[in-house]
Amino acid sequence: MEEKVDLIDEDNNVIGETTREEVIAKNLLHRAAIIVICNEKGEFFVQKRSNDKKLFPGYWGIGCGGSVSKGESFDEAAQREMMEELGIDAPPIFVKQVNYEGKKTRYIANLYCIEYDGEITFNDGEVQDGKFVREAELLRMIDEEDFLPDDVEVIVKNFDEIKDILER
Repeated sequence: MEEKVDLIDEDNNVIGETTREEVIAKNLLHRAAIIVICNEKGEFFVQKRSNDKKLFPGYWGIGCGGSVSKGESFDEAAQREMMEELGIDAPPIFVKQVNYEGKKTRYIANLYCIEYDGEITFNDGEVQDGKFVREAELLRMIDEEDFLPDDVEVIVKNFDEIKDILER
């Protein structure tokens, strides 16, 4: 069965529903959850997307995330995505709501963060590799590797706010 997602307007009001496939094909505005994962040392988790992904295959990303399913809350989507992609079963901390308008994806997302030092497992085939890196290494990777453009714009722009929340 195809995953259904809510279509939204610029004010985050539901205006319809469609499939995840159509959202990707037509770059439709939808909801997403983005989770930045840091460990106790303050390192950021980066993951390399599967080469089978329809959008940005083989690209590196920060943390994890994905579309909010039809009728699902942002919080539910964040916890589902962490479990599906990385095997993490813990509640993330809300940072802020963000908008992203790109050439291949458009969304309104809740940005979350979590400090996590447990085991990470690549459960659903969406991730082919992952590791924790220091901020300087992450910035080097962004300059030199194929990196998700929305992660660069949304997450890096909010690094200070994320770090402040995690240091509390």
